[in-house]
Order: sequence, then structure tokens, then C-alpha cells
Amino acid sequence: MAEVLEVYPLVLRAGRWWFPFGREATAEAIAAVWRSDCQVVFLGPNGGSFAYDVDEAGQEMVRLDYGAWAPLEGTRLSPWQNEALGLVLAAVEEL
Repeated sequence: MAEVLEVYPLVLRAGRWWFPFGREATAEAIAAVWRSDCQVVFLGPNGGSFAYDVDEAGQEMVRLDYGAWAPLEGTRLSPWQNEALGLVLAAVEEL
């Protein structure tokens, strides 16, 4: 997580997540971005953000609203962040 990666901001439109270049952010597309050593950040419909990573020890971490990284376990997520997490976990399955 200390490494600087290219970041793609995903936005929610019409109930689906989209990359800035117009491609839908499916689990397969997010997995492909991760394979090319890039990161995604979900931008909330009313502000805020959600990012996901796994640290060197294998612990799942999230960063909410551009804050510090925190363990996923025990972190309260908003409904849209839970939706983003579901997409992220589907992308993990694609890796």
C-alpha cells in the first residue's frame, strides 16, 4: 500500500460503476486493472470515497473518504460502500 500506483476513479451512474474512460467497472475489468498494478477508488454518489487493498500481512484494508487505511474487519460501511465492497470481492475471485 505504500507504493504509488495509477488510480482509476470509479463513479456510480444508473446503478452501475464506471471507469473514467467509459467502460463499465465489472469484476473482470477491476481484476484486469489490478493485474496491471493499478488501483481503483470508488467515488460516492454524494461525496466520499472507498478504496480496498490487502497489506503485506494479508489483512484486508479499506480507506474511506480519503482517510487513513484501516482494517476492513470492524469498519462501518455505508450502503454504497457495501455495494462497492461486493464488487471488489467479486473482482478478487477473478484474480
